[in-house]
Amino acid sequence: MIEYIDVFNGDADGITALHQWRLAYPAESTLITGVKRDIQLLENIPAKNNQELTVFDISLKSNRKFLDDHLRLKSRITWFDHHQPGTPLPEHQYLTLHLDQTPNTCTSNIVNRLLGGKYLKWAVVGAFGDSLYELGVELAKKAGCTESERQELEELGTLINYNAYGDSLEDLHFQPLQVYQEMQDFVDPSGFCQSSQIFKGLRLGFKDDFSHLVDIRMDDFESNGAIAYLPDEKWARRLIGTYANQLSSQSPNRPHAILRKKRDGWLVSVRAPELNPVGADVLCSSFETGGGRPKAAGINMLPGDQLSKFIDQFRCHFIQ
Repeated sequence: MIEYIDVFNGDADGITALHQWRLAYPAESTLITGVKRDIQLLENIPAKNNQELTVFDISLKSNRKFLDDHLRLKSRITWFDHHQPGTPLPEHQYLTLHLDQTPNTCTSNIVNRLLGGKYLKWAVVGAFGDSLYELGVELAKKAGCTESERQELEELGTLINYNAYGDSLEDLHFQPLQVYQEMQDFVDPSGFCQSSQIFKGLRLGFKDDFSHLVDIRMDDFESNGAIAYLPDEKWARRLIGTYANQLSSQSPNRPHAILRKKRDGWLVSVRAPELNPVGADVLCSSFETGGGRPKAAGINMLPGDQLSKFIDQFRCHFIQ
């Protein structure tokens, strides 16, 4: 008997990508996910015979060793993602890749295109959740959304994405697995917004977390961007990515970095200028635990003694 396993990032893009796929192709599956920065999720799956894995919105590059282990046992694997996959790309008769690294797309939209727009409104949620505003607006128009419907889908994407940030599942308001499982009953995201206690809870948590931002330190480098510094508090662990997206939207011609204190250093979230959304991955990948996409990237652990180096590189990196 085949064991079906769905592996997905716990953010809005990963959840809505999986949701579209399973609406189109229902299956009883084992679900593997985590917080947004849990990207080596295949490590949690012992490679066995008779497995079929479907993977959404996690880095192939970061999971290459575990992928190879599964392929050696002839697991069938279908992989959807928009992060840099590393080179060379794996080739195997049991592996199907749906990859697109262009800046203005996301995994949810990759699935949406493959399904011919069958569950387009969920792709709108995923795009807004991944801070792809132009894509979200474009897809909302294709879906025939009114302005109020578009705003509702934008809020839902933002809240689900916000919920995925934290050092551990204990930092989150709701576990991503719980979010997906509650979502499974809804073909239309508006129904989820109207009925879901998770949606209502995230609204309240989001508002409360943002109230803490009034006292934070901010270094403003004018045209060279800005860096904000957050403490090692639960609200900051939840807010770091959403706050970075908000700053980027407010000043689309400037890059931004949010640094959140950790015990021995900093966790870093970088956004390239929205008007020129490239280079964040290059900057972050120059540090040992960094990576991501051209528009949005991060460093999982920036040692304290490398802070000044990061600031200098950030100030120079995005200069036209």
